Amino acid sequence: MTATVFDLDAANAARREVEGARFTFTWQGRDWSCAPAKEWPIATAGVLAKGDLPGALLLIMGEDEGQAFLDTKPSMGDVEALMDALAAFSGVVDSGE
Repeated sequence: MTATVFDLDAANAARREVEGARFTFTWQGRDWSCAPAKEWPIATAGVLAKGDLPGALLLIMGEDEGQAFLDTKPSMGDVEALMDALAAFSGVVDSGE
């Protein structure tokens, strides 16, 4: 019997083609964006589990854009609203609709 090799590269490319849209939001008069949850670096899960929201935002948004966002000094409520909207956009939670 010949073993079938799973092509993770192909699966990744197919997922990105279907889900490739970035999450975009407006904050303090500027448009920001980040990848949907299924595209976050795997390290994000560990950073979130430790409660390091600033670190998670740097991974999710990219270091430069994430730092620029953090420099605007969002509140915990702002970040909670952002993460809820991002999770709903990414399809990882029920949006309540």
